[in-house]
Amino acid sequence: MSMERMRSASEDVYKLLQDKDPKHWSLAFFTNTALCVMLCNNMCEAFKSAILNARDKLLISLMEMIRICLMKRLVRKIAELERWKHEISPKVLKLVEKVKFEGNICRPEYYGNHKYQVRGYGDEQYNVDIQNRTCAHNKWQLTGIPCIHGMSTLLNSINDPIQFVLNMYKKETFMKAYNPFIYGINGPTMWPNTNDKLVQVLEFKKQRRRPKKARNLQSDECSKCNQQGHNKTTCEIRKGLGSKTEPTDVAESTKPSQVTEATDAAESTQPSQVTEATQATEQAEPSQETQPSQGTKSKRTNQ
Repeated sequence: MSMERMRSASEDVYKLLQDKDPKHWSLAFFTNTALCVMLCNNMCEAFKSAILNARDKLLISLMEMIRICLMKRLVRKIAELERWKHEISPKVLKLVEKVKFEGNICRPEYYGNHKYQVRGYGDEQYNVDIQNRTCAHNKWQLTGIPCIHGMSTLLNSINDPIQFVLNMYKKETFMKAYNPFIYGINGPTMWPNTNDKLVQVLEFKKQRRRPKKARNLQSDECSKCNQQGHNKTTCEIRKGLGSKTEPTDVAESTKPSQVTEATDAAESTQPSQVTEATQATEQAEPSQETQPSQGTKSKRTNQ
């Protein structure tokens, strides 16, 4: 039934998962030994990102940079643990509070020997064993944190849910994991001399292209949005961003300004030319008028 629903949602995903073992991608087939529900590869990607600057170094430099990175990380984690105000981690505490709110919807019924029958959404109904910390829904066993069905039984029996969280999420366990710090070492100048044969440095051959640091993308993974099923040429996000900054819009937006500037320049120059011509005419006309007056004066003088 679940596969048919997946097929109706996406035919490509259905074909991709049809030939794969369900224990690698379905929570219903996960084992209870890992106590983890992560389906992605974020931990490896985070480590690769942390050593990105050291990956193209020689062996000794590479190991030294990784050692310093881990040494600083342990000190930083110890400082964070000292600021914890509760017995469990802040992220798990936030998740427990969320499950508490959602668990109020379930209706638990006690039938003996620390076991409950819990009715959830719709026709959902599961058996919960508080003593063994198990639920038929299997999420409690997968994560080590009470699910909404188990949380409803704990609230009904007036038990502290934090006490039923797995020990791996508690502060004491984290302190044991990060307490063994990494010691610092002296530099090469302090290293003792030996009578062993020196290891010769290999001849370095520079490659033609720049060293590659980015990971290899899947065949159907987009480099713009990091989603699968399409590439960057058919990416909807890229099309949406590109439509806002088309070159034609820029060209059209500049045309009116150019026309306005040209019009303003023409209008600013024409009045000056007209004024100059008018002034020249006015200056010329009085000179012509004054000439007859001078002739009239001369005639009068002769008379």
